[in-house]
Amino acid sequence: MRSIALLGALTFSVVGCNADKLNVPNYNAPSVDALSKDPNGIQLLATGILVSERGALAGYNRDVGIFGREVYNYFTTDARNVSNYLVGLANPQRLDPGGFASGNWAGRYQNMKNALAIVDAANASNLSAAQKSAVEGWAKTWYALDLLYLIQTRDSIGIPTEIPSTPSTPAPFVARAQVYQRIIATLDTAKTKLAAGGSAFPFTMHSGFAGFSTPADFLKFSRAIAAKANVIYGSLGCGNTCYAAAVTGARRVVPLHHGDVGVAEHGAAAHLFNGHR
Repeated sequence: MRSIALLGALTFSVVGCNADKLNVPNYNAPSVDALSKDPNGIQLLATGILVSERGALAGYNRDVGIFGREVYNYFTTDARNVSNYLVGLANPQRLDPGGFASGNWAGRYQNMKNALAIVDAANASNLSAAQKSAVEGWAKTWYALDLLYLIQTRDSIGIPTEIPSTPSTPAPFVARAQVYQRIIATLDTAKTKLAAGGSAFPFTMHSGFAGFSTPADFLKFSRAIAAKANVIYGSLGCGNTCYAAAVTGARRVVPLHHGDVGVAEHGAAAHLFNGHR
């Protein structure tokens, strides 16, 4: 009896001393507060955003390539690669709502949410003011780029441009013109933030960003996206105002000289994106 009592006391003592070890955080859903206190938190978020952006490109290029009659996916066990994209449903002729048109959606918004999270985490951390500005400019660039991918595949349907804090309350759809205005405004804010971002980001990017790994150099990447957005919006009704802004953005990336007569003034930025969707 005494042995049993002693064993019970020892067990209670061990459990009591290690009770905190039973409270394991959910590492798959870290909070902004936890990330801001983790020295590697900002780096992990930045890496995740880059991985998500890269992962979404294959499906995007395949989908718009098939719609544009530039790509044919030889997938012998799934005829939807032809029927859903090129044939559709008859009476009336339309895309199959159960097809691939719903793709390239959730992942973009997840990454936009991550872009907001990295800004919140940086602002709650002990990073310098310049570093926080660099993070925000970097994140807003990706936020705007994801919006651009989304509106290019939804066009006149429009898209939501906001990430609601309450998931049960969906953000409203916004008309195409307003989406492009939001994209351009977001990239203009990114420009201001990157310009005040100091000499280095508080995280590293992969080798694909060689030459664009500092706030000043990444600003060129950001302004190239702004130039593209202005060119597209210019063709949709914004006109010369957007074309002029595109030229300004293009000059920041590729110097345009007076001898560049072959490039139309309202399409001067388009050559930056030749072949890019």
